[in-house]
Amino acid sequence: MRIEPLSFRFSGKIARLLGRESVSSPIVALFELIKNSYDADAKNAKVIFSVPENCEEASIEISDDGIGMNIEDFKQKWMVVGTDDKENRPVSDKGRRKIGEKGLGRFSIERLGRVSEITTKKDKEPEDLFIRINWEDFEIPGTTFDKVTHEAKLNAASNEWHGFRIIIKGLRDKWTKKMIQDFADEVSILTPPKQVGTDFVMSVICKEYMIHEENLDNYLFDEYKYVFYSEYDGESKIKYSIKGKSRYGITEDDININSVIDIGKRSCGKLNFMLYFYPLGSGQEERFYPEQMRQQISGDLKSASGIKIYRDGFRVKPYGDTGNDWLELSHKRLHIRNIKYPDNNQVIGYVQITRDTNQLITDTTTREGLIRNSSYYDMVFFLERSLWAFATFRNSLEKKEKSKFTKRLKEKEKEINTAVEKLNISPDKKTDIKGIIQTLVNDAKEEISSEKEQKDLYRNLATIGVTAGYSSHEIRPLIGRMRTQLDFLYKDKDLSKDPNYMKRLDNIKEMLDKNELFIDLVIGYIKKDKRQTRIVDLLVVAEYIFTHFSFILEKFGIEHRIVNELRDSNYKMFRIDFESILINMLLNSVYFLKYKDASQRKIDVEFNENEKSIFVRFHDSGPGVPPENQDKIFEPLFTTKENEEGTGLGLTIVKELMEYYGGSVSVEPPKLGGLSLLLVFPKRS
Repeated sequence: MRIEPLSFRFSGKIARLLGRESVSSPIVALFELIKNSYDADAKNAKVIFSVPENCEEASIEISDDGIGMNIEDFKQKWMVVGTDDKENRPVSDKGRRKIGEKGLGRFSIERLGRVSEITTKKDKEPEDLFIRINWEDFEIPGTTFDKVTHEAKLNAASNEWHGFRIIIKGLRDKWTKKMIQDFADEVSILTPPKQVGTDFVMSVICKEYMIHEENLDNYLFDEYKYVFYSEYDGESKIKYSIKGKSRYGITEDDININSVIDIGKRSCGKLNFMLYFYPLGSGQEERFYPEQMRQQISGDLKSASGIKIYRDGFRVKPYGDTGNDWLELSHKRLHIRNIKYPDNNQVIGYVQITRDTNQLITDTTTREGLIRNSSYYDMVFFLERSLWAFATFRNSLEKKEKSKFTKRLKEKEKEINTAVEKLNISPDKKTDIKGIIQTLVNDAKEEISSEKEQKDLYRNLATIGVTAGYSSHEIRPLIGRMRTQLDFLYKDKDLSKDPNYMKRLDNIKEMLDKNELFIDLVIGYIKKDKRQTRIVDLLVVAEYIFTHFSFILEKFGIEHRIVNELRDSNYKMFRIDFESILINMLLNSVYFLKYKDASQRKIDVEFNENEKSIFVRFHDSGPGVPPENQDKIFEPLFTTKENEEGTGLGLTIVKELMEYYGGSVSVEPPKLGGLSLLLVFPKRS
């Protein structure tokens, strides 16, 4: 028996599912609506907040001067959920690539408020359309989506206005001054700088909080020190250029560099990247700006800095949001000592993609972020190589500047001493003058040394990061168990009668002792005496490190042994440097040993010597390193650790520290079946 064909129906709650339960935040919801203004060829769009003392009367108005709609457009496009209009007509009349393709952006209104009043009008038409939507009507039990109707009417209107206006009432969020200002800051970077051709002005207004922001040209794009541009041709080559700027009386050689990097064929498509750099760190670069200008730029960069992604001229969130250092620039600056990466808060950067050229770089279904497929990672690789090129340039420039400064200093010292000798004064006065000159020269050299000391401190901070990052995973459960034990004791009404009372207290004391060991280790890193060259007992330092990491060794059942065959274990160096060497090797071994059978976890440290060198051999019984990787393990960012646990920096730090002391580190044939490292410290008189 045949029956009537069946079809799907939607419950009224689909409005909530596509609104409040799909759009993560009110700011994201507003950006979805702004996209519609952009797609409608608007030149100007406004978001006006009204936040009177009576919160019930608060409202948000979003308006634009785009093409607008008549009644037929509204029925066929706006009222059709998931409309394919933008797929069928992906480019607007003004040539903009439309960015709101899913046909779901209107449900962002439901996320923002309970009632919306829409007015829209096409250019040169005599009437505008008004429609009122009460989103609460969709919540009535038993209601289906298509059965909810909305008040609508046509009104006579002047020919002057055209576009789209939404007034949202019954707001679901309390908009504070900070929330509105944060949104205004986001709008200021909504589109790329005007250099790239955008013609869309977005304004945020709130009279109560005296906020009026626009995404107009920012003065920061005229105040950079370096601007870096790179483009990937879609085949194999990255072409890049760097230009420098002289300002405020600071002159330097003209910088105009052009070069090419080959990265092979990538699936991301053609890309281009622009980076503006602002020197705000310590040292010589800081003097590029007068102090007042430096403070202003530093303050304004707090909301503008970072590397953004723009698709078809419109920003893709959350990349480059405040605190979103998605390319880990700050991490690189701190940990990769031999290349001068900028900090994330020192740059404004943007990469541009399009739906036509970069078809495989696609949005997530939540409308926030991009899908992390191979094309996305190819784009990241392009950016990583571009940033590496810029960092390498800065590194070479710094070396050049320091060399020039030292050379000029020596030349001036020689010139002045020669001039003093020619003076017709007594030998004693000549000696006094030369003493003053030497003091000035030493002060200048001290300034250079101070900058070097800061870089050394960054390297030691990197080791703190490695140590703290690893050990935090171990400390967290210890603290949790402490709280459990203490809670038990607090609730026990008659502790003296409990036979396990002392045992529980012993457990707490043991856990506190373990925490204290680690805290002592971390605090020790910031002690100034460890950053001074002095005679260090290498054997004492080794025992100190293994003692302070005993709780980790005990947890994983790792046996360790320190063998000393030195006649004298003293060596002149920074104590913190030898601690850094041992910690990085120790944590590297612990990571791999925890995957071995518990009965086979061993670490041996051996000290011996010959006439010219002190040898420190570090052995573990882990899986070892394949021959093809034995040189790579000392390279920056190379790691064989899984689940992104490794930074690829630990053994790099070991290598750099050994080279600093004129020594070396290398892989030896394994003694315990795992990795064996040989450290060679040259003896010095």
